[in-house]
Amino acid sequence: FAGYLGFTPKMLPDKNLEGMFPPVSQLRYIPLGCKEDFYVKSTLNLSRVGFRFETTMRSNAVQGPSEPACQGLIQQTPSGQIIVLGPDGPVTGGYHKIGTIIRADWPYLASLTYFETYELLPVSMLIAKQAYENTATEWANRCKILRIIQENGNNTASYRKLG
Repeated sequence: FAGYLGFTPKMLPDKNLEGMFPPVSQLRYIPLGCKEDFYVKSTLNLSRVGFRFETTMRSNAVQGPSEPACQGLIQQTPSGQIIVLGPDGPVTGGYHKIGTIIRADWPYLASLTYFETYELLPVSMLIAKQAYENTATEWANRCKILRIIQENGNNTASYRKLG
């Protein structure tokens, strides 16, 4: 089921549909201050609560008071580790805030793999908005295809016409 909406990078053999969110090597973020791209390497700590990364980016971060936090928030610990909050993450955080992963890239967080290197690229609010609109359009198209598949079962002729 989830594969039709994009939670698999592989072709689904029974329906011949490719997942919407293939693995990526770059994630876009809205910067809070410093506007530079940097590289992170994923660790074994990837979950719905958050994603921890190692980085070579120098850290001047200090632990501050807890402040409101949101899904996609990028924080850096005093030790230099990068944390991206997931959908089940905390609602407050006191680490240094770098930025927020744009909403259009949230689904890509689900396809992250262990010990891979990713580039985080700063983007403007305008680019983030356009990216989200494009993703929402593609999501709606995938949902339409899924409804047709559910209504027609194994009758592949009905949804191959959408191609």
